[in-house]
Amino acid sequence: MGRRCGAAEFQADLDEPLDAYLPGLLPYDDQPTVRELMRHQGRVPDYLPHLYASVFESGDMTDFYANHRTYYSPEELVAIGAQGPRPTGFAYSNTGYTALGMLIEEVTGNPLGEEMEARVFEPAGLADTYFADPDSSGVRGPHPVPYLSTGDAARPYVDTSKLSASQLWAAGAVVSTMHDLNDFYDALVDGTLLTPAQLAEATDFQETGRSFDYGLGLFGITIECDGGPEMFFGHDGDSLGHETQSFHSLDGDRQISLAWNAADRHGYHDGDAFDAAVDDLLRIALCADA
Repeated sequence: MGRRCGAAEFQADLDEPLDAYLPGLLPYDDQPTVRELMRHQGRVPDYLPHLYASVFESGDMTDFYANHRTYYSPEELVAIGAQGPRPTGFAYSNTGYTALGMLIEEVTGNPLGEEMEARVFEPAGLADTYFADPDSSGVRGPHPVPYLSTGDAARPYVDTSKLSASQLWAAGAVVSTMHDLNDFYDALVDGTLLTPAQLAEATDFQETGRSFDYGLGLFGITIECDGGPEMFFGHDGDSLGHETQSFHSLDGDRQISLAWNAADRHGYHDGDAFDAAVDDLLRIALCADA
């Protein structure tokens, strides 16, 4: 896994179970493989619904106010997420990606942030991208202020910029710009970060039963262009206020990255109309004949 590895560098086998490298981390008899975790097929529950149960279950902000500045170690996040019933099929898991971050540290002997800098940010020339310090609230310098809707008419949105970066870690603590995001995906397809064989493996998309397919850390989406359906790759994501989508043609010629800074869980705007507008924007940007 990772970038092109030298002869003396240890490489993890994607088809080995996680406990071959991190014994006892996940409390399961049938351990997920590294590949299954990368594809979110490892049946590992997500930790965020446990940290913010009131938010996820009813939109009540009590758990957010109580927990959003709390520091959690990766081990704590995995333990929190691994409790409760295991999902079946494709289930997006921040817990699984936290475990993968721990695997990277285990096999390299280096902090995850250092590995990200050396293997991704520097080779790809991402000058405005960094791995947020887990002991901080993450974002530094000028940035769009993230907001989460509250359901409280007196305070409809709350600034979430003080969220502890430790809660995102390997699952989402990279801070970047739209320009750097586009450059990152350029570096995936032009050979800077991945060999052709590695890129083909990463974009071997599997059906999820959702509106997208999934590879190794990458979404595959199909857009109906005027010339017929076309496949694009990339990812979307959020962090309790920051929302991002970044999608690209497989040949690297067409791309779009966009972000907005409000997560509306209470229907203050027309969610269907907003989603349709984003879909239209993606189609216009990515379809060659649009």
